[in-house]
Amino acid sequence: AINSSRKVHPTFQHPHPVPPQPSQYTTSIILNGQPAMYYADTTVKRDRLDESNRNQISIIDFKTYRLYVILGEACSWAQIPGKIKPLLAFSTYDFIGNLTHNNTLCNKWNGCHNYEIPPAPFDYYATVKGNVPMDLNLPTVDVNIHFSNFTFGPPPPSTFDIPMI
Repeated sequence: AINSSRKVHPTFQHPHPVPPQPSQYTTSIILNGQPAMYYADTTVKRDRLDESNRNQISIIDFKTYRLYVILGEACSWAQIPGKIKPLLAFSTYDFIGNLTHNNTLCNKWNGCHNYEIPPAPFDYYATVKGNVPMDLNLPTVDVNIHFSNFTFGPPPPSTFDIPMI
């Protein structure tokens, strides 16, 4: 008898080709049933999450490790302790995933084709070294996330503008 602890997963035929790791892209996200938009541009080392239900914009600057939150005309920021590493991998185009900040792996994904993407707001609890202050209130810990409608290429020029504080 052959005893193997390795699980064998079936091979899925994906209808779309697997793109290379993107440096600039836009995608629609459903956060706990609420629509949002996510923009990433590693050429400017920033990403952005628009939450339409809260009328809130979050912009991450990876050069300064600051999280900017824009709500109406008000703009505030918080320093993110430690460095952030791109650990998150996800399936292409369309999938459902779960994250939990108490899990070392910090992700459980459905799908077949996986590739890493740049750091993202929903990645922080998995990637920040050191203690994360709870008042950062990062929006996507312990929630369900659904990605769709990937567009590759630079986001609109005004996407990463941060108001004077």
